[in-house]
Amino acid sequence: MIDYSPTQNSIFTDSRKDFDDASIFVALIGEHHDASKFVLDLINKGLKHAVVTDTEKNRELLNNQDKCQISFVPDTNQFIKDCGIKKLDYWKSLNTRNKILAMTGSNGKTTTKEMLTCLMKAYPGKSHTTKGNFNNHLGVPFTILDMPLDTEVLILEMGTNHPGEIANLCEMGKPDAGFITNIGQSHLEFFHNEDNVFVEKSELYHSIAKKPDGLFIVNTDDSRLATLFEKPKTLAIGNDSKNDIFYEKTNDGFNLTIKNKTHSFTCPKIPEAHNRYNMAMSVALCLSLWPNLNFEQAVLNYEPPKNNRSLILKKDDLTIYLDAYNANPSSMSVSIDGFTDYVKEVLKINFSDTWFILGDMNELGENAPRYHFEIGKKLKDMGVTNAFFIGRHALDYKNGFEGGETFVDRGEFIEIYGQTGGGWMCQAAFIKGSRTLQLEELVDIT
Repeated sequence: MIDYSPTQNSIFTDSRKDFDDASIFVALIGEHHDASKFVLDLINKGLKHAVVTDTEKNRELLNNQDKCQISFVPDTNQFIKDCGIKKLDYWKSLNTRNKILAMTGSNGKTTTKEMLTCLMKAYPGKSHTTKGNFNNHLGVPFTILDMPLDTEVLILEMGTNHPGEIANLCEMGKPDAGFITNIGQSHLEFFHNEDNVFVEKSELYHSIAKKPDGLFIVNTDDSRLATLFEKPKTLAIGNDSKNDIFYEKTNDGFNLTIKNKTHSFTCPKIPEAHNRYNMAMSVALCLSLWPNLNFEQAVLNYEPPKNNRSLILKKDDLTIYLDAYNANPSSMSVSIDGFTDYVKEVLKINFSDTWFILGDMNELGENAPRYHFEIGKKLKDMGVTNAFFIGRHALDYKNGFEGGETFVDRGEFIEIYGQTGGGWMCQAAFIKGSRTLQLEELVDIT
């Protein structure tokens, strides 16, 4: 069996990547692929170490290789996990200051992870962060395996769409501190209701609570998360001044009052109230861990990454809110509210000059029609006049809204409102839907 060493070996799973004599190729198996088929080619290129799934076919193919050490294992995913844990344990032994921060939640995980990463600019040591939304059973160990050993703060995003995944990720990531952004209507095809989502997400709290110096920030403005407050190792944040950390929205940012001391933060690139609250939770966590550091400048400099999440785009006289990466009922609702506040308070534009373009919300199970209907009704109740619905559930949206235009896909919308159509006949537009619809392409219509 290959013995992975955090100081000597690097692990790779992409057969196209460069490697050296100490590199270990792990042949992952997916639903439609088995990377074991690339091992012979890699051996011919000089590969010395490979880990493959123990199958009769692989043993026939690779058992007698004398140029490469082959380890046959029951599960290559488990090998990756074990290596990640081994490296993490070694890294923790190097420096008592080393901290692992983790966050999960129904909405805002990746955005909040980027906020924490930005705040680490105020920290004197090195930090390492989950790339993109690489937050699953492979993403977490890969993040750990990619981490330089002189890192002092590791930031892990943890995602789930099936029961048991957060507990598994915590077993790998061993977080010291963190928070849950919120509990919402996410992945209901598998969790069925928000109570089950809460049970799953709260595994992060239970993992942190086991640590002697664990620290968990509780969002008490979320009714389910508030039940975690007053348990060991928690600090509460919320709009009630009785919280350990009192949050107040301001015109250009927010205030946090901790132990009778008020810290003021300005964040001009975060117009939405829910994302300002996400930044506030990130700041609260950092201030609780490092009270002598100054995070004001990092908050001021924060700029949302251009990853199709919660972007405010300007095209001549048009303002577009784009979130084409993910959508569920709770994130859709809060994004609509945030955009509406922005339109009224900052842009000062009437609804008659505003378009709302909504795409499908995926992974909602048998109640999907109802959830789309309810969002459509929400727009109607708000007084929205211009609504456009795209995808399989366009008619469900339309029935709730009692009107609006429907489109099979983004292509049909572009055909009607693109270069040969009317174009953007508005001053502001809201675009949000699940990733499969690729609604970011709508931005380029003229």
